[in-house]
Parts: sequence; structure tokens; C-alpha cells
Amino acid sequence: MAVDGAILDGHGGGYRAKVDPEGSLNMVVHPHPPLTETREGIPLVQYLTDDGLATGDRDMRTDGSVNNVSYYISAHPTLDMYIQTMSIVIADAGASLNEWGAQSALTNGMKLTWSTLEGEVVINNELKSNWDFVRMALGYPAFGTGTNSFKANNVIGGSEGFIPIMRFKDMFGMPWGFKLRAGTTDRITMLVRDDNSNIDQFDALCLGVCF
Repeated sequence: MAVDGAILDGHGGGYRAKVDPEGSLNMVVHPHPPLTETREGIPLVQYLTDDGLATGDRDMRTDGSVNNVSYYISAHPTLDMYIQTMSIVIADAGASLNEWGAQSALTNGMKLTWSTLEGEVVINNELKSNWDFVRMALGYPAFGTGTNSFKANNVIGGSEGFIPIMRFKDMFGMPWGFKLRAGTTDRITMLVRDDNSNIDQFDALCLGVCF
């Protein structure tokens, strides 16, 4: 014997879920978060720095050829952080895709990792040239043609620059990006393993949300 049932709102309002003739459950996408949401997301904008904090040094031009140097973003003491995007600037006068800035490609390359309590996930272990960063970002944003592909003019002074944007949610199918759990040692790190100090600008800005 079939039992006729209904899905109710659960708040005593008597509202019932509706199914259309094709068997689809009707849903409404509202232009605002749930009105009963008790935690609101806080925008996150922070550079990778030498101490993992917003107040640290964000200039990643350094000599890490003998002693590797880490630039990273650390987990917050009380809020979960979701890193969704990393915006990188590599600028140097006369820069080309196959170079590091306008210098020869790096020997060891930089290592980009996501560290969690479960261990270290290597995102890329051989970021040696401007092209390596552009490729890691899946060619986004794509602009320019020929030798000027992906290259912006006058990024700093009169120097050209590559500005790859890594959208982690698109790259890895993770809707919220990389999670840094509150009160843990979770972090995202760019490890410098060469002398990359002879270019005009190199930094990485992380964007996301905290809960």
C-alpha cells in the first residue's frame, strides 16, 4: 500500500515542497544568504609573507639558493579560512614567457604547497619561469597576442609583467578552495629555492573567505 507523504519546512509554517509534472523538486535561488544564517563569511585578502601574517614582508624577491625561504599564509587562530584565488605578479623590464622576469629561468624553481594535519600536498614543484606560473594558472587571464601574450605593460614603472591568477576552485574542482583549519598549522607556502632577487616585482595575493 502506497503512503502519500510530504516534505514540510520544519519550522511550523506548514510550507510543503513541490514537485513539478516532470518530477523535479522546485527550488528558488534567493539573491541573499539564508536569513537564519548565524555565521557570515568575512572576506579574506592577504599576501604570502615571510611570517605568514598580514604584517609580514610580502616581497618575495630574495636569495633562497643556499637557505630556502618560505612565504606563506597561516591558519587563523579561531576562524576557518578558505583560499579560493591566488593573484601573482612577476614584473621585469623586457620580460618574456620563457624567462624568470627578464632573467634566465630558475634552476630549482619554486615549490607551491598546501600543508594540512594530514601532510603536505605539492601543488607545483617546478615553477621556474614566467610560463610555468601562467601554465599553472591555466592561462588565466588570457590577453595579448604573439610575444605579448599574457603580458601587461607598465606593471611597475615601465616594466612589463605577467599576472597569472590561480583560481583553485576551478583548477581542482574544490568549490571553496583550499581550507586552512582554525587553530592548526595549516598553511599555503611558496618556497623560494633560487636567487630570484634580480627582478622588479614578485608577490602573491591570496583571496577567499573566513568563517
